[in-house]
Amino acid sequence: MASPTSRFSPRTSWPGGCAAGRWWTSMTDRPVERRGRVKSAGSWAMFGPGDRDAGRYREHSVLKSLVGTMVLAVAAVMAATPARAADPVPPPANYLDTMQWYANAAKAGDPQAQYLYGEILARGLRGNADRNAAAEWFEKAARQGHALAAYALGTAYESGRGRGRDPAKAAEWYTAAAKAGILPAFHNLARLYETGTGVKRDQGEAVKYYTAAAEAGLAASQHNLGLLYLEGRGVPKDPLRAWAWLKRAMDGGYTAAARPLGTLEKSMSEPDKAKAYQILKDIRVKKP
Repeated sequence: MASPTSRFSPRTSWPGGCAAGRWWTSMTDRPVERRGRVKSAGSWAMFGPGDRDAGRYREHSVLKSLVGTMVLAVAAVMAATPARAADPVPPPANYLDTMQWYANAAKAGDPQAQYLYGEILARGLRGNADRNAAAEWFEKAARQGHALAAYALGTAYESGRGRGRDPAKAAEWYTAAAKAGILPAFHNLARLYETGTGVKRDQGEAVKYYTAAAEAGLAASQHNLGLLYLEGRGVPKDPLRAWAWLKRAMDGGYTAAARPLGTLEKSMSEPDKAKAYQILKDIRVKKP
């Protein structure tokens, strides 16, 4: 029997011309564009409609799950293929077969497969993108407690892509995802509370959810939290703490923080700057 776990690497073991190998390369290396900026597919997240932050959370999680499960599927085929000295690497399953395995597992009721199959449909990895069908699979998985599916369903309800636009339902599913620790769900839920979209406007709740996401390293939340401190919404007005959070966001690549940060710095005395830097130093932030 072949032993794929000891020697299988998607970059080196898949024959260069096979569909699975081409898909791996295209999904992990291809550039994608968001708002005029280009990065690799693995570096973008989907926070929600209108959000300018380009983090790494959901996109990285989705790609990791898709590729990881695909590797396991191919490894299973390889393990069942008799190894011969003349065959350096047994041929893997093809791309369409792998997509069908996702479909079969989803139809059998597996929540992880349902979520991933929804992502496949939403992204057009099996023909044309079908957001309506994708949302149906997200909901099946979410109702079984799948956290990322709950988040994806929330974005469908908020944006109106795949579901009729319903901010209240978006808030419900974001809440479910946030309870399971999905960081962008904290950010999106905070936005809804900040603006009173789908929920009763509550700046205190917005601060709570932004803080949780900001402390976990999401630059968009750091920016928005900084603005709340700057304007005294949901928290006492604190320009120095506002500066610290905006600086965190700017350092994290959130360029929208540059303008309010620059305006603040012009009004700060040298002692104020020293205090603000100390606040920045004291903020404990984890990488997302």
